[in-house]
Amino acid sequence: MQSPEKIFEVYKQKRLTLTPERKLIIELLHKDRSHPSIDEIHQRAQQEMPGISKTMVYNTIMELEIFGEIDKLGFVNGNNPRFDPNTEPHNHLYCSRCHRVVDIDVESNEINIDPEKFLGFQIERHQVTFYGTCPDCQKL
Repeated sequence: MQSPEKIFEVYKQKRLTLTPERKLIIELLHKDRSHPSIDEIHQRAQQEMPGISKTMVYNTIMELEIFGEIDKLGFVNGNNPRFDPNTEPHNHLYCSRCHRVVDIDVESNEINIDPEKFLGFQIERHQVTFYGTCPDCQKL
């Protein structure tokens, strides 16, 4: 995700109103590495701006996804998707028990996939998710 200031410029270029609510959501996401859901973002936004609507949070998240500023994580709780403001190439560790998501840097050449297995696809980007149990859940 670009800096909030650069995203504010994107809104201005697209002639979208940059409301205080949108600014807050963008600023909250920029600092967040927890891969939050819309509900979590809404709860955090309400702490700073009581009365902010869940619809505003949802719409802003969808705009940011369209602008390429965040990614939707499709592998986590299908009914309650989570979002990743880190759009740089990276992979994830996912705890199957508590649903925690953590970024992990793995170079693409460490995965060693034979190019013939791509079946003619031209690969634009990739993301690998490793499923397991986080250290906290292992203690339970």
